[in-house]
Amino acid sequence: AELKIKFKEDSKNAKNLGYGIIGYTGSHQYSPDGSKIIYNSACENIWMIDADGSNQMNLTESICHENNYIYTEWIPRFSPDGSKIVFSLGEEYTLSDTSYSHHTDIYLIEADGSNERKLTKTASGEECNSANFSPDGLKIIYVYWHDDNDIYTMNIFGGNKRKLIRGENPQFSPDGLKIVYTCDYEIYTMNEDGSDQTNLTNHPDWDLDPQFSPDGSRIFFVRRVQG
Repeated sequence: AELKIKFKEDSKNAKNLGYGIIGYTGSHQYSPDGSKIIYNSACENIWMIDADGSNQMNLTESICHENNYIYTEWIPRFSPDGSKIVFSLGEEYTLSDTSYSHHTDIYLIEADGSNERKLTKTASGEECNSANFSPDGLKIIYVYWHDDNDIYTMNIFGGNKRKLIRGENPQFSPDGLKIVYTCDYEIYTMNEDGSDQTNLTNHPDWDLDPQFSPDGSRIFFVRRVQG
């Protein structure tokens, strides 16, 4: 797929900024000051370009295939001050022609690609993904999967991991006091400590990918119609 920017809501003019794999929801993002864009491309490495498409830089440079290993990186997210990037990295290892081992962890890097740190440590068959920062940049919210999806928080050094509740697609409100998330294809909110869960939708179709508006007064989401 190609990474394109549409400049106006009512315009058909879109600028091609380069080749990218946009197969994952939200796999590209502007920096907080609007000067940079991060995305995953090529072997699903994390890349950064200027907003005009210039100065493309590979931030992770992972080897896609090495000695039966396959590495994939996706869904990068800037910290609120733009100094750091959090993302998921999956590893698959071929055990035989019919079986393989896989797991996914969360990593943190500086915005220039330096100082890569692994924040979670999963076993085979486990995944940590959907990582995003709290508005103050001190916490990371993410989903841990093993038999079921659970929402966790941790600090930016990977410590103080805390399970909040079963769910997916978590995101902090702009003031950091609430979290919106999905559970069984319905939209919920809860306090940042996991208390006071409130179901906002009750619909036979699938409600997905909730996001707070910039002022926190509204929540928009995708409704996938079944049938």
